[in-house]
Amino acid sequence: TTAIGNVATAAGCGCGSAQVPEEQSNLRCGDGWIEQLRGDRRQAGASALEKAESVDDLRLLDGLAVIALCETARGVLAAPALAADERVVGFMWGAEDLTASLGGSSSRGPDGQYRAVASFARASILMTARAHDKAVIDAVHLDIADEAGLADEARDAVGSGLIATACIHPSQVAVVRAAYAPTDDEVA
Repeated sequence: TTAIGNVATAAGCGCGSAQVPEEQSNLRCGDGWIEQLRGDRRQAGASALEKAESVDDLRLLDGLAVIALCETARGVLAAPALAADERVVGFMWGAEDLTASLGGSSSRGPDGQYRAVASFARASILMTARAHDKAVIDAVHLDIADEAGLADEARDAVGSGLIATACIHPSQVAVVRAAYAPTDDEVA
């Protein structure tokens, strides 16, 4: 079953949005992503299409900007078709649901790093989306107490070209915002 949720600017900087205070989000202001999500006909932000697995799933969201959540093997393989659809303005991927769809038990190895299949899915979604000029939000870091791991992963996301990292706990917000903050050289 496909679920739909309104993410509005939840992954953004909160510019112009009463829904997401700036201190609880991680997109740099001025990146233009919020404007891309809203567009002329998209005043309410974007809707998240959970477990997106085909373009047919988008019919429920005609007229809206969509963030396709590729959280299954089918979703990862459908990313090229989803990215080609004008309703899709961005992607998010989900490591744990993906692993479950493959029959696995954990997206991470004993060292806390993503297993090869999860890394492959992340890279595939990123390359597919960016080839179509679409934004990508990185998956959540489930180990809430692992601030160092979250910081490393968020810095890797920035360096790889993802525009945001999803958070599942308020304590993660400051760590992620710090990773996405522009450097002194970028500000100068």
